[in-house]
Amino acid sequence: MKRSILPLITVLLGINLVSSANSQTVRPPSAQPVVRLSSTGFAKLEGSPEATTLQEVWKLPSTSELRHRALDKLGLWLIERGIPRTNSDPEAGARELRPLLNDLLQERIELAIENTQNQPWTWTLAIQLPDSRAEVWKTHLGNLQKQAGREKNAPGTPFAFTQTASWFVVSNQQPAPAAGAASLASNPVVQRIISNPGPGASNALLSLDLDLSSFDRELPGPFSGRPKHLSAKLRGSKTTLKTELTLEFKEPLGLSLEPWKVPVGIIRDSRNSLMSFTAVQGIRSWVSRNPFLKGLEINPAPNQFFTWGQTFAPFQIQAALPVANGVAQIESLETRRVPEWNKVLAHNSVGKLEQLPNEPGILWTALPILTPYLRAVKEPGQDYLLSGIFPVPPSTNPPPAELISQLTNRDNILYYDWEITQFRLAQIRSLIPLLSIVTTLPPLDNSAPANLWMEAIQSKLGNTVTELSLTSPGTISMLRTSHIGLNGLELVALAYWLESPEFPKTSWNPGFRPVSSELP
Repeated sequence: MKRSILPLITVLLGINLVSSANSQTVRPPSAQPVVRLSSTGFAKLEGSPEATTLQEVWKLPSTSELRHRALDKLGLWLIERGIPRTNSDPEAGARELRPLLNDLLQERIELAIENTQNQPWTWTLAIQLPDSRAEVWKTHLGNLQKQAGREKNAPGTPFAFTQTASWFVVSNQQPAPAAGAASLASNPVVQRIISNPGPGASNALLSLDLDLSSFDRELPGPFSGRPKHLSAKLRGSKTTLKTELTLEFKEPLGLSLEPWKVPVGIIRDSRNSLMSFTAVQGIRSWVSRNPFLKGLEINPAPNQFFTWGQTFAPFQIQAALPVANGVAQIESLETRRVPEWNKVLAHNSVGKLEQLPNEPGILWTALPILTPYLRAVKEPGQDYLLSGIFPVPPSTNPPPAELISQLTNRDNILYYDWEITQFRLAQIRSLIPLLSIVTTLPPLDNSAPANLWMEAIQSKLGNTVTELSLTSPGTISMLRTSHIGLNGLELVALAYWLESPEFPKTSWNPGFRPVSSELP
């Protein structure tokens, strides 16, 4: 599903960048595109021995319904945003645009978005179409031009289109008035993207290249910095997909990597119940800058974090933070932070924090079903703050040595995440109704197409492994092996996004569900 969404997302974001620009004259192209996207399309993937699980999921009735509803909303949203510019009512414009959106997923596409200094953005989309579909594109794009008050490909139209060999080309670069649309086919940008072998030459189903040199803001999160360049490829391999991503930054990230302090004495695998494990390090600088985490005053700031989930009972998710003197950290929180937090919890009627009765720790009481906790645990040579959302019975089974060795055998791993996505997706979906009681996260209706889709694909998903490595002081590389490109949490986020009335916009900011406007 990720592969089906990414071409549309990139086209959408790219056209957004240029939608407000006046691009009525031909300009020389930049040396490198700001965005370059290549996709082979599902039509060429069908029946191949690659990515067979993705093919199976793509053909499901629930996938088809979800896809059609998303494209319906996307088509109307694009017209409402003036992409492409028309003078018609949105419904009329969407009726012309909507029949073309399916082809962006089915057929091979090449997209280039470029920016010449002091000039508006330009975008060019080339799509390989059979003649019958090319005629459909000509008809509907011609009708959109008429709605903008222009004749087909006449000077001043908001976009131009033409057919050259097997490629159908649409661009906001205007053809030369004397030559008409035929000159668009000889445009240097068009020639460059249709002559480039694209993903086929690199054996990739999809490739993406972003020049971020003009982006002058830091990315959020623990590995923050000003990005310079991003490249990504998606490849098929029998039943799975392999996602490769490289992100280069303008300066060294200054991340501190240390020997892993995996809480092997705390992580338990009772009855082979372990179904997810995540480890991250290099986070000390981010923890020191994050307002909430900084306010905890954990000294020294932790540099690693671990979390894992189990299948033997619902809601079995735990997390551990390596710290110095865990008991002192808990006592400090009880003194300095718990009274303040209890005021907020009381204000929102979401329980109360209390001391654990027989050990250093904090318990969040009076919640439905869940009983989150934080306690200090001392292991040989290392203290941890251990948290969970439900008590876990004692167990003596250690985690698999093969899993822990994925960290300890390498010295440049920043992030490692393994999960059995079938179980992880079920776990997250079971938590949503409870989280919706105390937060602004809206529950998904059981009959919602996105919920039915998750139900249909859940049993088809197996192991997903994601690794982030620091391959140079200013470069992070990601490698993921999965069945449809996304892990459990990302699948739930995708479902929420597709079901949003504002799709493709995202506007939800999570928080406690408020009960009054003022604190007591």
